[in-house]
Amino acid sequence: MQPWPAFDTWWVAALFALAMTALATLLCLLLQAWLPAANLALVYTTGVLLTAIFTRVVPALLCALGSVLAFNFFFTEPRGSLLMTHREDVLTAGLLLFVAVVVGSLAGRLQTKIRSLEFRDRFARIEHRLLERVSLALDAQAVLLALQDAVTQLTGTASQALHAGKGRQPAWADAPPQLPAVLRDAAEQWVSGHAGSTQTPAGLRGVSDGDGLHVAVLTSATPPLSAQTQAQNDEAIDILLRQASLGLRRIQLLGDLARERIDKERELLRSSLLSSVSHDFRTPLTAMVGATTTLLEMRGELCSAQQDELLESVLAEATRLDNYTQNLLDMTRLGQGELRLDRSWVSIEEILNVVMKRVRPLVSGQRLEVSLAPGIPLLRVHPALIEQAIFNGLHNALKFSPPGGRIQQRCARQSTQPDAGLLIEIIDEGPGIPESEREAVFGMFHSAERGDRRAAGTGLGLAICRGMIGAHGGQVRITAPAQGSGCVLQILLPLQEGTT
Repeated sequence: MQPWPAFDTWWVAALFALAMTALATLLCLLLQAWLPAANLALVYTTGVLLTAIFTRVVPALLCALGSVLAFNFFFTEPRGSLLMTHREDVLTAGLLLFVAVVVGSLAGRLQTKIRSLEFRDRFARIEHRLLERVSLALDAQAVLLALQDAVTQLTGTASQALHAGKGRQPAWADAPPQLPAVLRDAAEQWVSGHAGSTQTPAGLRGVSDGDGLHVAVLTSATPPLSAQTQAQNDEAIDILLRQASLGLRRIQLLGDLARERIDKERELLRSSLLSSVSHDFRTPLTAMVGATTTLLEMRGELCSAQQDELLESVLAEATRLDNYTQNLLDMTRLGQGELRLDRSWVSIEEILNVVMKRVRPLVSGQRLEVSLAPGIPLLRVHPALIEQAIFNGLHNALKFSPPGGRIQQRCARQSTQPDAGLLIEIIDEGPGIPESEREAVFGMFHSAERGDRRAAGTGLGLAICRGMIGAHGGQVRITAPAQGSGCVLQILLPLQEGTT
């Protein structure tokens, strides 16, 4: 707030000066019975001082001149005349004029500095708010809206912000107020031809970062301002424009980085897929070709048991190849959003029975145990997807469990939050997964090796498992068992209301 009122209009300041002269004259008329005439000049001096403090030099001189005339007319001899017959009267008039010039000049400078400080303080708050909004902006529209609001708050008039990138059409802030179409068209032309080939419309200020990015703001008509005030506003708007330009450049760079990261991830995914397919498909195919070739070329030299062993090897590798193909197809469906949930009511026991039938040919000496808690309600799920998800988790446990190891499947209903639902646990006795890698194993093509154990495969099984369970609104996570080594794969499925 200003410490005193500002009289920017000349006629208001003149009225104030005349009012101070009249008030001083009235006080002197009341005090002349108790004070000598020489002391009454101090009352007029006080009026001149107040006028100089509250206004500028010219109103103070007007007050001083009026005070000299009033003092000479009412309180010096001969009274009722403007004639000055004493040297003291001339000295008093000169003193009043000197006070008006000196104090008015000092007061004017002080007011200018105070108003400048007030403007800087207000602008600092506006700029700080703009920087906060720009730093949190996620798109160009948010930056333009922040710039538009800042300029509107600074100037007190309606404004609209726009920008244009290299080779891009001008874009306006998608918010009111809408300025006249003529001004908007002129502003768009100016931003498009920023080199100076077009005329700058009134009320438009803009900046360019030298790399083809132009930012501008168009303001509506404003009341006439002093040259100093207009210069302050223009300088402040330029600063706000530069801040918005930096924000737009940051968003553009973030977009470029995001696109570059997506391209790199896509290329990495393509390379990983080709590498995985070439390795994991070639291995079973090589075994199938070798077994088939041996069977064809040496059939007469092989006994029935050896021929059966070769045929079983072909069948096992063909099954393995089929699993790889199914995983790739499932991952493609998940990635493209083509996974449809044809839900139906089914019991978890029925799903586990199908899973056990599929997984038994893959068992190599491990012991499978299934434990179902009583009172498990029916599930309203896509049975084939839940079956595939559990199969992938169980298959992963088989790959890392030693011969003779125990793999447990536990199903129980959880009623405590946040784990309410059906909890399916697959517990193995393998080497386990470090806590730092438990989330990474759900990434595509992440394959964990454990010493000289068999290869983990394509690294898609757990990623597909999480995707299928997530499509049902469930969760998949890995924890450590309460005792011993190994890991626990937990599958949490939500239960539908009214299934008990």
